[in-house]
Amino acid sequence: MVAHLRASSGEVVCRFVYDPYGRHRVLLPSDFNADGVVNADDLSAFGAAYGQGSAAADFTADGVVDALDEDLFVKAHGVE
Repeated sequence: MVAHLRASSGEVVCRFVYDPYGRHRVLLPSDFNADGVVNADDLSAFGAAYGQGSAAADFTADGVVDALDEDLFVKAHGVE
């Protein structure tokens, strides 16, 4: 997986995955489980990664999993 980050804030703008043939697919930042659908499963997957302090939940790419990462994910997912 490749992530495109906003330089000023470190916020994940979009993510890409590649299939075995080198074709890329753009994923929304809120499609946390990379299944191509943004739904409650993404919230659950992010919540589990966030709870474990997993680097996958580091949306700001600052090396720390904290409330700012959660805020950015929730904002990207469209949940308030």
